[in-house]
Amino acid sequence: MGNLIKLHHLNNPSTDSLEEMPQGIGKLTSLRTMCKFVVGNEIGSGLRQLKSLIHLQGTVCISRLENVKEISAAKEAQLNGKRNLKDLLLEWNNSTSNIREPETDTCVLDLLKPHQSLKKLKINGYGGTKFAIYTLSITGDSLFSRYARMGKWIPHGSGKSDEGLADLRELFLVSCSKLQRTLLEYLPSLETLVIRKCEQLLVSILSLPTLRKLTVNGCKEVVGRAINLSSSSSVVLWD
Repeated sequence: MGNLIKLHHLNNPSTDSLEEMPQGIGKLTSLRTMCKFVVGNEIGSGLRQLKSLIHLQGTVCISRLENVKEISAAKEAQLNGKRNLKDLLLEWNNSTSNIREPETDTCVLDLLKPHQSLKKLKINGYGGTKFAIYTLSITGDSLFSRYARMGKWIPHGSGKSDEGLADLRELFLVSCSKLQRTLLEYLPSLETLVIRKCEQLLVSILSLPTLRKLTVNGCKEVVGRAINLSSSSSVVLWD
């Protein structure tokens, strides 16, 4: 497949049985659209293959992130350089046979920081206990080197950053069973927030000035300041 260097569109949405991308997918450097990227265990089908796909645009699902064995591969995917991606789904498979360290998922998620122009983000099956929605600056190799040097995850600090996802309109968190707390602070354009099946999650909402739709289902608790929604908006909260 690596010979198709002039291919612009790879339409592969209905590929649920696909276990990994074809070897050498990263050689398709002219790709504009690719519905799904399935992370494999082999060298030629891992996250690093995304690095050279600099023209990707529109919607992309990155699935089977549980197959990431080297944290550095997430950084090398360089999602933050793909400014034309507008809709991103990050997906882990939570099968009983797949046992992962929460710290690994946490670091992979942070290093998969998308470009700040992203409009819609969905996270499914994330196994980390912390989640900061890329609101803190990540410069150089500081995040990865801290993780590698200490051998563990160091929790995020507090404060806003001008490198957050300022244009994000929709955020979905689904089946993140180990997630304990999410701090939603600097998402000034967020209109839709949907959180489902995150049983241990304490949702802390400090300030979402443009929020119009809030749906929380199967979470531990929602805390924060009073949320003012316009009359045309909706709030759905249930256990």
